[in-house]
Amino acid sequence: MSMSTHVVGIRPATEEFKKMKDVWNACMAAGVPIPDVVLTFFTDARQNDGRLATVLDAHECVTKWAEGANAGLEVDLEKLPKGTKILRFYNSW
Repeated sequence: MSMSTHVVGIRPATEEFKKMKDVWNACMAAGVPIPDVVLTFFTDARQNDGRLATVLDAHECVTKWAEGANAGLEVDLEKLPKGTKILRFYNSW
């Protein structure tokens, strides 16, 4: 079993987020299709405690790094998705 390292960018809830979330919830409750604009807003992001958590593993801001026996991820802060306020790094097996 091997370990992998991941990075997630978290954006706090904005008014736009709250509106999109309300539309999403209303559509789910009514059993109707979710509008494309709402689906696009939530693309590559999962809702997490009222925030958007975007997996950044394959995003342009993240590159794999290795030196000798060490390996990890580097994050170019200037290339983070707009509104990202928190970076969460985690390992999984």
